[in-house]
Formats: sequence, structure tokens, C-alpha cells
Amino acid sequence: MMRKKEFLNNVSLLTRVQERKNSIIKNYDFVAFTFGLHYLCIVKQSKLQKKKDMKEINYKDMKFNPFNLIGGEWMLVTAGNEQTGCNTMTASWGHLGCLWGNNDPTAVIYLRPSRYTKKFVDEESYFTLCVMDKSFKKQMAYLGSVSGRDEDKIAKTGLTPVFAEDSVYFKEAKLVLVCKKLYQSELQESGFLYQRTIDESYPLRDFHTMYVGKIEKILVRDDEYLK
Repeated sequence: MMRKKEFLNNVSLLTRVQERKNSIIKNYDFVAFTFGLHYLCIVKQSKLQKKKDMKEINYKDMKFNPFNLIGGEWMLVTAGNEQTGCNTMTASWGHLGCLWGNNDPTAVIYLRPSRYTKKFVDEESYFTLCVMDKSFKKQMAYLGSVSGRDEDKIAKTGLTPVFAEDSVYFKEAKLVLVCKKLYQSELQESGFLYQRTIDESYPLRDFHTMYVGKIEKILVRDDEYLK
């Protein structure tokens, strides 16, 4: 009986050791991933220091493909303030064009009710759209898949928030659109003409809220988007 008990105790001990080992490996992987994001951003920031500061331009002087800019390069939708904080998310759906006023330059974004960034966009008068260099693709994928409710994801990517007047954007961006909210409304199920669109994009009926913002300021790092 003693040998059997000793054997069971040894098995239990080995099990606890293996569980501890697995926990250490899991934590190491997470730390390594976070460190990797920080390292990538530190390298990029050192390169940014050698580049010119961002400058403001007129939207009429811009040259770019909006389909590639939004759907291909992606953008960060950000809102908040220095006192209560901010949040950001990656988006690849949206529109750029002219609407109301004197054919005012406008941006249209869509946020699902589950997105933490929506809370900040709802509370603030401004939101920004930041386009990043292709080398930031890994960070942007991370920012689009992790919620700011669960962790300080901006800090973990190493991006630098810049609070300016009523808006916030990122120092590492190559293009920033500062937008003042003009209109917001949730998409209605009754407005869809094809059931297939609802079934494919909204199986949970979590319809986006649409925001129309007037582009009041455009910042660029270089002449990539200029005529």
C-alpha cells in the first residue's frame, strides 16, 4: 500500500510540475509576442526621427486610390482625450468623398456595437483616421483583433498617441485625417434590399453604426499622397 501511495504522490507531483511548465511556456510566449511588437515599434520610431515632421495639407492637393487606401492599407479609427484616455481599432470598411455644405470633404466609418472604440467615438466630437506604413501591418492586425477593454493594447504595440486640440492620432502615422462628427445612425435591417447581405455580414444582427465626419485637417509625413 505504501508503494502505491508513493507512486500516486509522484504522479501528482509530476502533473503539477508539467502544469507549471506549461504555464511558464504560455507566459513566455505572450511576453515574447509583446516584446516583439515593442521592438518593431522602437525600430520604426528610430527611423521616424530621421524623417520630416508631419505637415498639414489641403484635401484638394491629394492624390491616392481610396479603394486601396481603405481596403488595402487599412486605417486606425481613434477617439478619446488626454484626461480620460483613448482607444483605437483597425478598419478596412469606409468611404471618402464630398457631402453637404460646400461639397465638404467627408469620411464615413462603420462601427459595430461590440467595439470598445465605439464608446469613445460616441462620447467625443472628433475621431481620426490614421494610415500606417506597411511595416506596421502586424501591429494593425493586433489592434483589430484585441479589445481595449481587456488590456492597454496601444501601449503593447508601442504606438505614440498625440493629443492635439479635440482629437488624438498616432505619431507613427504617415497620413492622418482629423474628422468632426456630423451625423451618426445605426443601419436598419429594413433598409437592406438583399437578405444575403444580412446573412453574410450580420448573422447576429449586430448592425454597424454609421458615422459621417467632416475632414477638418489632413496631416502627411511625406509627399506620397500629394499630386
